[in-house]
Amino acid sequence: VEEMSRFQVREMKMIAPKGPYLLLGRCMGGIVAYEMALQLQAEGEEVAFLGILDTQSPPRLEPRDARYYVTEAVKRVIHYTRQGELLNATVGRYLHKSRRRRSDNESERILQRVMDTHARARKHYIPVKFFEGTLLVFKNKEASLDAQQQWSRLATQGLEYLETSGDHETMLEEPYIHEFVRELTAAIDACLGRGG
Repeated sequence: VEEMSRFQVREMKMIAPKGPYLLLGRCMGGIVAYEMALQLQAEGEEVAFLGILDTQSPPRLEPRDARYYVTEAVKRVIHYTRQGELLNATVGRYLHKSRRRRSDNESERILQRVMDTHARARKHYIPVKFFEGTLLVFKNKEASLDAQQQWSRLATQGLEYLETSGDHETMLEEPYIHEFVRELTAAIDACLGRGG
């Protein structure tokens, strides 16, 4: 994660050598945007806006032990059992992943390798400090608030929430993208102290 973020910061600075910087990341990109903000602040740069879009659980603050994995497994069993979908969800996820790994489609295999790499990077990422500012969390209506509330430990001035329409796959597609752009524009304007 740190290496990906350093690369992104370098690329961004080729276009905009000085801040204030506005950062937004979706899913795994939310983790990268968070680390980018930390790196920029460590360089004395201003990060005027940091938003994460549908990035579920935050980076952890300490290495995970066996107790963490047992607790997470129990939470998932309870969640899916309540919805009566435990078997379907588990089997469906397994079949989806194994189909991708065995796929004859080269682009699907490449995408799976990228996703696996991201999962490994995220698993090992522990931030060395906290974001000095307010973190804006864009949350889709389907997602649990519990995991996203854990982000509050990683931002010195707390969290603000904005709820978006659609789910993880559709929130940036028609017709939901228009609502998201309106919300994002208003949030950036508020951060920069501009009126609507």
